[in-house]
Amino acid sequence: MSKNHGITPRMEHYACMVDLLGRSNSLEKAIQLIKSLPMNVDALVWRTLLGACRVHGSTGGGSKDQKRHERKEVVKEAGCSWIEAENSVQKFYVGNTKNPKAKEIYEKLDKVALKIKEIGYVPNTDLVLHEVEDEQKEQYLFQHSEKLLWAMVLLAHPNKSPSEYSKI
Repeated sequence: MSKNHGITPRMEHYACMVDLLGRSNSLEKAIQLIKSLPMNVDALVWRTLLGACRVHGSTGGGSKDQKRHERKEVVKEAGCSWIEAENSVQKFYVGNTKNPKAKEIYEKLDKVALKIKEIGYVPNTDLVLHEVEDEQKEQYLFQHSEKLLWAMVLLAHPNKSPSEYSKI
C-alpha cells in the first residue's frame, strides 16, 4: 500500500486484514498481525478478532483479551463497513437510515435476499447474539453493514456482471 500507492495504513486497514485472516480461519496469523502493529490496537480490531473467534468456535484466547479490555473500560463501537470511492469514504452501520439513498439501498437488499432464499440460502441465526425472535435475527443478518454496502454498490453499478465487481 505504502510503496505502490503512497497510502499510509490506518487502523481500518489493519482491521480489514484481521477480518480477512479471521474469515479464512487463520486466527494465529491474525493475532500475530495484531501483535506486530506499529500502533495501539483499537476496539475495532479486537472486535473483529473476537467475531472471527466466535464464528470458528475458538473463544478461549479471544475471551481473555476481551476481559482484559473490559477492565480498561474499552467501549464497544457499533459494527461498520466502509468503502472509499472517488476520494470520499461512505460508512454503513446496521440499521442506519441516514444515507440519502437508504430507501433504495434497503429495497435492493430485500430483492437480493429474496433471490438468494429462492435458490436455497438459509441464514445461520445461531451467530446472532441478540435475544430476539429468529425472524428478527434473520433481519439483522440481512441488514449487516457489509450487505448494506454491497447493496449500494449494486445500485451504483446496475449493469455490471458479478465478475466486474472486483474492479470497482
